[in-house]
Amino acid sequence: MSLRIIKPGISTTLQDAGRKGYQAAGVPISGAMDTNSLRLANILCGNDQGSVVLETTLHGAEWLVEEEQLIAFSGGGTTLHINNQPAPLNHAIRVKASSLLSLKPSPDGCRTYLAVAGGFKAKTDLKSSSTYKTASFGGYEGRALKTGDLLEWNNERTVMSDKIKESLVLNGRDFTLAGWHIDFNIPGKGKTIRIFKGPEWDWFDDHTSEKLFTNSFAVSNQSDRMGYRLSGGPLMLSTKREMISTAVCSGTIQVTHEGNLVILMADAQTTGGYPRMAMVAAVDLPACAQLRPGDRVHFSEISIDKAEDLYLEREQLLRQIQLALKLKFIP
Repeated sequence: MSLRIIKPGISTTLQDAGRKGYQAAGVPISGAMDTNSLRLANILCGNDQGSVVLETTLHGAEWLVEEEQLIAFSGGGTTLHINNQPAPLNHAIRVKASSLLSLKPSPDGCRTYLAVAGGFKAKTDLKSSSTYKTASFGGYEGRALKTGDLLEWNNERTVMSDKIKESLVLNGRDFTLAGWHIDFNIPGKGKTIRIFKGPEWDWFDDHTSEKLFTNSFAVSNQSDRMGYRLSGGPLMLSTKREMISTAVCSGTIQVTHEGNLVILMADAQTTGGYPRMAMVAAVDLPACAQLRPGDRVHFSEISIDKAEDLYLEREQLLRQIQLALKLKFIP
């Protein structure tokens, strides 16, 4: 019951829904950068939404499925090939043993997620299997994957996983696609990110604040799971001020001393000393996760109440998708 890493790709790690509840101790939440894609891939495989998946950045990875398995890919940044044959994202797929999964270039998106029926086995630290490389927590030995690594998946599967797999008959083919799929709009390249004012918003004068909404900002290649550095004209404080280190989280938009923006992401530190000019609406964090270096991003303002409403709407939609699939296979 295993998947062998032939080519690891860029920063490929095992991730789940995150290590929540330890930020007061200085431990980041981590988990999947694009939580929508994590959950969709797991739903397609009949797993719990937070089961452990593979997260990879852009293309270049090759993985060998050593035994027949039910899999699903969601996200962006790549196109999937199975034994050199193209296969779509957001489908349940039954693959035969010794199948080679290859991730080829795509013009859009940045991160792709592979789920398998039962989820991957992974090291657990502080009640999560998410990889946090800085502390060697979770995942596969607490690190990014390397050529030759052998990942195992859990033998215990849900009834849903078994039902979905049984519905897909190989009949000698390399793989079989489900006749249904999940169509879920995951914003990415070129989208506007919605934000609301942060605690230090008033530290910036009106002219500088207006630039946040009128300028476009480019994602720097100095960006990773900890945070995205953006360039697009400095946003300087109207009066030089210093602040003590204070609480931050994923979605916090900080402004450095040089006036550059930093969007904190899944592996964000828990405290920081830069002004928190704004916050990304949680519903748009998956869109941020799909931005790649060189992409340009625009910001628009949203109220906290509206941001909460949109978040709840997304949660309702994901619940409806999971329920519809359950009704399809378990009447």
